[in-house]
Amino acid sequence: MNESIEIFDGPPSFSDLVDRVMMKYGCRVDEISLRGRFDCGKARAHYVLMKLASDANWKHYKDVVHEDNVACLEVIVEIVHMPGPNVVMREEVTVVNHDGTQESEMLHHVLGETDCKLLSLIMGNNFPNNIFERDEANIDVDNVSMGSEDCELEEDGDISMVHKAICESSMVNAEGTSIGESPVIKKGMKFNSLEELKFFLADYAVRLHRPFSVVHSDKNLRYNVMCKQGCHWRVWSRLISSTGQWRISNVVQPHTCRSSQSKREHVQCTAKYLGWRILGIIRKDSETSVPSLVESIFIFSGYRVKYSKAWRAKQHAIALLWGDWKESYGMVPRVLSAITYYNPGVKWWIDSCGMMVPDNGVLKHILQRVFWCFPQCSEAFQHCRPVILVDGTFLTGKYKGTLMMAVAVDPEQQIVPLAFALVESENNESWSWFMKLVRVNVLEPSRIVCMISDRHHGLLNCAKDHIDGFPPLVHRWCMRHFAANMSRRQKSN
Repeated sequence: MNESIEIFDGPPSFSDLVDRVMMKYGCRVDEISLRGRFDCGKARAHYVLMKLASDANWKHYKDVVHEDNVACLEVIVEIVHMPGPNVVMREEVTVVNHDGTQESEMLHHVLGETDCKLLSLIMGNNFPNNIFERDEANIDVDNVSMGSEDCELEEDGDISMVHKAICESSMVNAEGTSIGESPVIKKGMKFNSLEELKFFLADYAVRLHRPFSVVHSDKNLRYNVMCKQGCHWRVWSRLISSTGQWRISNVVQPHTCRSSQSKREHVQCTAKYLGWRILGIIRKDSETSVPSLVESIFIFSGYRVKYSKAWRAKQHAIALLWGDWKESYGMVPRVLSAITYYNPGVKWWIDSCGMMVPDNGVLKHILQRVFWCFPQCSEAFQHCRPVILVDGTFLTGKYKGTLMMAVAVDPEQQIVPLAFALVESENNESWSWFMKLVRVNVLEPSRIVCMISDRHHGLLNCAKDHIDGFPPLVHRWCMRHFAANMSRRQKSN
């Protein structure tokens, strides 16, 4: 849990606290949950958490810690990110008020990625230098409040203000972070979509190591599952036609079968499910290796998946965060149009080579080649020597292809990029198409330009192409490629 310090000129209000948290962590108000932490023990640390959801909660928390005469308040910030299926579970419970009356309250539980942070609040500038010093050796991890009625305090503990604490039912450790518990299935839970319901049931099954089989699956009516190992566990869910939500109509539990973890595989532990679970890992580091993902999956699920499944899970997570390959290529025209809007003078061309494919009954063009160049680069070439270097490099990914580039060298021996293109491969047609656009849109008609290349047959042919109003290209070999080719051939001989 990350710990940071925030300084206020005076005692902050609850709205000031929320605004500071939103500004510091860049999150929305519906993504944060605040809880105040205080120590109600004396000989040993005994932490209790108070929910901070209103001005009244904030006032109660300040009253609790007021008698300790400290200028530092500790607030635990839980940030719930929603990259995947935001499973919202609604549960109606009965709440007993202080005057003995009862009323119903709808609780909302959100399934998402949670990040806990400890925020220390300091009011004013006059406080002792040792205000933050703690004797961590005296913290007893086992002596932490669970918020239940059976919780006992030490006999010498100061409990004068504990009656004002609003403790949650989740277990916390000595640092105030929540200890994750397995999800609970209850009758009446509602989900915004069938996809959210499926993800919740799969997450429940994987965490408890109890696979299930689908008995009925109708996206317009019901979704029923039963224990795959033969016990009486069942879940019935139906579609609410008026709202479009899905509701668990009946549950038969608990499981009476044995855990399936010893089998080292789980039906619901699919690549798609794992993709949702590793979103946080991929978001922080998209270059995470597949073997490290295999180890991470084993840690949080207890199952050691194969390399291929972990790779598919990573691809699914990348698609959820930034879109898949098809969507990315489909956005190329929009991206280039946006670049042109904010940088007038950008020139770009897309060539489908007349290829089309049906998509939902509509014929759509296939992106075969795309070319773009920036006006700043074309202007810079007028002040460079009349020499360009042209080459291509292969791309990795689902659709492969080749990235073509034309660059120049300025008087300070720095590389100046001139034009770019994505093509299907290096061949006569693609090089001829690229060099024609470079000569027309970047090179000046009045200058004789020398082109240096690796002697690819496509470049050798396009150097001879004639364009009206433009002088012919002068072609020279790249000595680095020439030396590398000679060395390779000599070694082979």
